[in-house]
Amino acid sequence: MSGPVDKRTVILLLAFLVIASMGIFHHFSLRYGTPSLFGTGPSLEQIKRDIIPPTGMKNEERKSMVRQVCNRHRNQIPRLSKEDFAFFSKFIIVDLKRRIMYCPVPKAACTTWKAVFLELRGVTNIVDVHAQERESVFHLSDLSENEIQMVLRNFTKFMVVRHPFTRILSAYRNKLEPGGSFESTHKNDTKYYWRDKLASHILKIYRGRKTMKRYKEHRDEYDLTFREFSEFLSDHPDHAGAKNRHWKEFHSICYPCDIEYDYIAKVETLVNDSLLFLVGNGLSTHVTRYAGHATHSSSSSAVAEFYNNLPIETIEKLYRRYEMDFRLFGYDPKLLDGST
Repeated sequence: MSGPVDKRTVILLLAFLVIASMGIFHHFSLRYGTPSLFGTGPSLEQIKRDIIPPTGMKNEERKSMVRQVCNRHRNQIPRLSKEDFAFFSKFIIVDLKRRIMYCPVPKAACTTWKAVFLELRGVTNIVDVHAQERESVFHLSDLSENEIQMVLRNFTKFMVVRHPFTRILSAYRNKLEPGGSFESTHKNDTKYYWRDKLASHILKIYRGRKTMKRYKEHRDEYDLTFREFSEFLSDHPDHAGAKNRHWKEFHSICYPCDIEYDYIAKVETLVNDSLLFLVGNGLSTHVTRYAGHATHSSSSSAVAEFYNNLPIETIEKLYRRYEMDFRLFGYDPKLLDGST
């Protein structure tokens, strides 16, 4: 195909890739038709008329809720200290040309959005998103102090969140579930990274040292449960492993009480939220070739199955750890599909 691609087509294709990456293309196609280069799907005019206004209002409501909860519970939400900022700034993606700052939250569409920023940076051969992102895009830590302050004051700031319980389950199924997706997609030298780095410590806590040693010697017997992982997160929140970014609280990753975000997207409404951000920031002429990072661990049936097998006491303890995230972003712990 040659010649320029029109704005409507590019938006539709990017929307398609975002949708496909989250496993919700079927729902979108039933409502609007299949986005493609051949003109089907909603027009740019339809997007601006039907999607942007209500989505913009919802975004303003989310920002207002964050401000209210921050004011009401400021003493319960960690502040961004100088020491924390040095770590925080290493992960924050900055697009200097388009004046955008993005805070990636693991297990909340961050692979998809890192790929978008790689494309905006001109990277077209995307093989390993996370490795290439570390090497090819600017991060806040790469800038001078004056530049950092300019970004924090003047750039458009963007983050994506997800129902905390669903995110925790997604992290477990990817990193720690027996036969999970991490182990199935990594080679022998890194295949058991998460087992050895974290699962062994959890097994030692809940089953004893002998069990931990046996599982290291007999890999096929490994069977860390979601209950053990959940209890570890709630019982040992100060353990280094329990503070890993893949399940760390949103408010301690992006610090929304210290930094005012202009766009707060949610995985549960990612299609519309993405369109709002793209159209609102002049990105409708850019498209990613990245095919997306599918995740199916957050389907309603899977979430219900895993959490129904947890004792109510475990769920309550888990909620208490992530309570401020529930409050800040308007999630209901009883609605595991992310409805608000």
